[in-house]
Amino acid sequence: MKDLAGTVEFNRQLAPRYYHIRLRLSEQVDVLPGQFAMLRPAALAEPILRRALAIHRAEDASVEFIYLVLGQGLEALSRIREGERVDVLCPLGNTYPTESVIDEGRRAVIVAGGVGSPALFMLASELVGRGADVRVYFGGRTKHDLPALDEFEALGCPVTVTTDDGSAGERGFVTVPLERDLALAGREASVVYACGPWPMMARVSEIAAGHAAKCYVSLEARMACGFGICVACVVEVCEGSFAPPFKYQKVCTEGPVFPAEAIVW
Repeated sequence: MKDLAGTVEFNRQLAPRYYHIRLRLSEQVDVLPGQFAMLRPAALAEPILRRALAIHRAEDASVEFIYLVLGQGLEALSRIREGERVDVLCPLGNTYPTESVIDEGRRAVIVAGGVGSPALFMLASELVGRGADVRVYFGGRTKHDLPALDEFEALGCPVTVTTDDGSAGERGFVTVPLERDLALAGREASVVYACGPWPMMARVSEIAAGHAAKCYVSLEARMACGFGICVACVVEVCEGSFAPPFKYQKVCTEGPVFPAEAIVW
């Protein structure tokens, strides 16, 4: 974890309320898939606290984020322009276990819901680069809620798209084709990685368990610090999933990636 200065290389709008920002950091950092950063425009007086964003891409000394404007902090981030400064605390959090995909040859099934996609892109890119069998299931409310879909498609792996209103891809929830295709693949054939709305991840966890597939979820939570001091981002976990007597774990330090069966949905 490093507290760095970032210079905006671009900050462009992708769709209504969705933005893509690239920052040149004051020094290079090693980022693992699934990790996140805490961001705050350097000249901002309020809000005081930084905002947690999943790292979409990291290359040399640059990092990229895709974010949905919700609240004052991210609205302020959307207004900054090329050359302006952002305070960046990164990298934070853990990463995805991939041993079952790389060493055992299981299929990687990536399930992205809306703005959950940035937390999964580096994972998909890395696994495709290592020759793994990767399938992406990307769902959104409308065609405008599929940020970075083109980047997933450019990886060359199969991508299934769904939207609630049918404006892009198959009409309905992303969990429908997921369940259908896991059944065709057979039990224990896949490892599922998911990030998106809480109800979506709860259903993905249920479907994966029904097909004996390992499942890992990347959780989002409100947090003030990003490194375990404020204890604002706790999530309830199942008894026996972590060392007793703890019943809650911090998303920022024990996560954001958790085994799906460890979470009290």
